[in-house]
Amino acid sequence: MHNTLKRQIKNYLPHLSSMPEELNNFLNIVSETYSHFDEDRNLTDRSMEISTRELNEINRRLKEKVETEMKNKTELEKQKLATMNILEDVHKSQSELKKAYAALEKKGQELSALKSLSEELAGALEIEEAIKIANYYIVDVLEFSAVT
Repeated sequence: MHNTLKRQIKNYLPHLSSMPEELNNFLNIVSETYSHFDEDRNLTDRSMEISTRELNEINRRLKEKVETEMKNKTELEKQKLATMNILEDVHKSQSELKKAYAALEKKGQELSALKSLSEELAGALEIEEAIKIANYYIVDVLEFSAVT
């Protein structure tokens, strides 16, 4: 007989010294029911224990995955920021290059103007040299004419 049933009989039917056959059959069926209930409860407890372990393992893996994803997200944010900084530097460099190119273009125009002036000056110097030579010959001719 099931221990729980024995205790209940002792507590609630203490005056019963011997049991009639019908009552004994009934109590045996109740005892079997208690035993089946205990078996079912043990099976349920075991199933719950296994399920709990499995769920804990799944939860642990999910936490690891979340941590990994958070680390990846943080790393991606850092890379995004670095990329944005690089792009900003590239834009600044492009702007500075455009300014430098414009300044070089202006200097090139100034050099072209200076070259033209230099050529004009060279032409003027050639004319001045030619005039000096012509004056030298004229002076020679005039001196020769004066002598003769």
